Amino acid sequence: MSRCPELLVTRSLLLAILVVAACGGEAPAPTVAPSPAPVAPGPVVIGPDGPSDIPVPAFEVSTDPAVIARGEQVFGAKGCGACHQFGTKLVGPDLLGVAQRRTTMWIARQIHSPEKMTKEDPVARQLFKDIMVQMTNQGVADNELGPLISYLASKNP
Repeated sequence: MSRCPELLVTRSLLLAILVVAACGGEAPAPTVAPSPAPVAPGPVVIGPDGPSDIPVPAFEVSTDPAVIARGEQVFGAKGCGACHQFGTKLVGPDLLGVAQRRTTMWIARQIHSPEKMTKEDPVARQLFKDIMVQMTNQGVADNELGPLISYLASKNP
C-alpha cells in the first residue's frame, strides 16, 4: 500500500505536466497572407469588330486567286451554301458585299463563335431577331478562316 501514494503522486504530477503543456504556451495561430483583391477584367469593347473578348485565331485576307479558291472549297465543304447565297437571302443573310458591311474581324468572330456573337454583339443579335435562326458553329479550322474570309471578301457587287 505504500506504493499507492507514490503512484498517485506520479500520476498527479504527470497530469499536471500535461495540463500545463496543453494550456500554457499556446502555439501562435498560423498567419495567412490576405488574398489579393480580385482584378476586374477590362471592359469589353463592342465596336465594328464585335466584342473584344471573343478571341479569333490570326488570319490573313488575301486577293490571291488560289487562296480565294481554297476559301470557296471551305465554303462548300462546311455547307455554308445551305443557308447563305450571294445576291439573295436564303435562310441566313445574303453574303454579297458582306465584307463591305462588316469588318473582316467581325466576320471572323461570327464564323468562329456565332453563339457568343449572338449573345454579346448587337449586330449579330439583331440578325438573329430578323432571321430567327441561330448560325451554327461549322467548325472552321484556324487555317481555313483566312481563305474563307478571302472568298467572302471577293464577292462584292
